[in-house]
Formats: sequence, C-alpha cells, structure tokens
Amino acid sequence: RVLCEHVLVMREGRVEDYGKTVDVFSRPKSRYTRALLSAIPTPVVEPDWLDKTDLTVECTNSVCQYGEKITMKIEGSVALVSGANRGIGRAFVECLIKRGAKRVYVTARDPKQFNSVISIEPAKVHALQLDITDGAQIENAVGAARDVDLLINNAGANGNTSMISISDTENARREMEVNYFGTMAMCRAFAPTLKANGGGAIVNVLSILSKVNLPASGSYSASKAAAYSMTQGVRAELAAQNTWLLELCPERWTPIWQRIFKGRKRIQSMSLTELARRGGWNRRCLSRWYGARGERRSWPGSKGR
Repeated sequence: RVLCEHVLVMREGRVEDYGKTVDVFSRPKSRYTRALLSAIPTPVVEPDWLDKTDLTVECTNSVCQYGEKITMKIEGSVALVSGANRGIGRAFVECLIKRGAKRVYVTARDPKQFNSVISIEPAKVHALQLDITDGAQIENAVGAARDVDLLINNAGANGNTSMISISDTENARREMEVNYFGTMAMCRAFAPTLKANGGGAIVNVLSILSKVNLPASGSYSASKAAAYSMTQGVRAELAAQNTWLLELCPERWTPIWQRIFKGRKRIQSMSLTELARRGGWNRRCLSRWYGARGERRSWPGSKGR
C-alpha cells in the first residue's frame, strides 16, 4: 500500500480488480477482493517509513538485517543490469536513470542489441558484452565495473518445455546453466566488489514459478526454484559484509500478456501461429492450449469461458 501506485488482483487467470492502490484498498470493486482484504491482516503503515529508515543503527539480528530497517537509495548508486537489452531488464535501466543512478552498466550476449537501451541516457548507460555462463566474460565485466554497488541479475533462459514429454533434456540443462549456475556465478564474482563499495545490494530476478511448478514450463520452473533456494543461501553468506539480497518473483510478462490486458478478446481470436509469432512463445507449448491445427480451446484456468 505504501510502495505501489497500482494494484492488480487476479483469480484463475481473470482480472478481478485493477486501479490505484488507494482505490482498490478502500473501495474494492469485486467481492473476491473484499474477501481477500478481510481475510489478510493489513496493519497500518506510516507513509513516510522509508524516509525514517535509520541506516546508522548497527544491525545485530535478522529483523534489523532483513526487515524494515534496510533500504537503499538509488540516487547516486552505480548499477549493473544483466539481460538489459529488452523487457524487464530495459525497464530496470529506465527506472534507475529516472531515480538518479549515477551510472548503469547494461549487459547482453549480443552487442548489436545495445543501441536501444543506450539511447535512454547515453552519458550514463555503459554497455558490456556478457554471457553469464561464460566465466571469462564475467571476469571481464567485474574488471570493467569495479564501482558497482547494485547488481541486478535479470538475465535468464526459458525453453517453455515440459520435463517428461519432451524428446531430450537440452532445454532443461540450458535453463539450469543460465538461471541457476549463471546467476550464482554473478553473485560470487561481484560479492568482493560490493563489499569493497560498502555492501550494496543484489537483486535476483526469479519468477512466481520458483514457488510453484507450471508443467508446460516444468524445467524452467525447476531452475527458478533452484535459484530461489540459492538466493536464500547467498543472502545468509553475504549478510556479514552488509550486502542486501532480494529475490524478485514476477509473473510472466511478454508482449503477449501486455496484449491480453489491453484487449483480451482480440488475443483470444488469434490463431496459434499468430500468437506464437507475436508473443515469442514456443509453438509446442501453445499447442497444449490449442488444437494441433490451431483451433482455439478454452484458456488455462478459464473453465471454458
């Protein structure tokens, strides 16, 4: 209620409520949202609690270390964002610049994809080629970004495949290499840099599927679950050097889902081939929701609607 400007309430794939946070909490439109608010304790929070945070207090327990006493000012910080060439990664860069970051290092595997993100603020955005599964490239990135105090591990891989019905485990191995081993390698490599710069913070971009497995993306879900567990362990190890570690577990957000919210009926009228092309989806994954020839079936969780 304090940090978010807007709230989206969903139930079984359907939007129940959406609007400004203050409106949804004070005047919820749906009975489902009202039931949620009555069932979940919502204690009163001081609107200016972030401004009152006292970082000079010596933290001696987990509540102080990981609770409301910890915050980070983006203004003046130096960040590195992996997988920053598009989507959520690019959005991170935009927000960091808007919030006053001093410098933002952006990374991606293909240098040709940097032009768009550099154009956000050429004087502050610096591009580095980086494949987080390549130890040599990680080492080069650490050497080039020695002033980083905020590491955002956003790079990831998703083959959109199941675990049993798929013909081989190539996608599963790739997802684990990137989402688990690659993210851990970045945490390990930049930990000394963050320590030297006062502790700083790491944000590991995971997924809501790190907490529940979606069979259509079963191996991806497993790799994110592994990264979620790894994040907890790394957080404990880095606590001694005052490095704060946060896991971020968003819903899937690709062009196809943006179109769902902007025009659900139009999306449902699209053919399988068009959905795959516009949304960047794996056609085999979509075929589980549609007929083999692309005829429409009911949406997941829609109960035939």
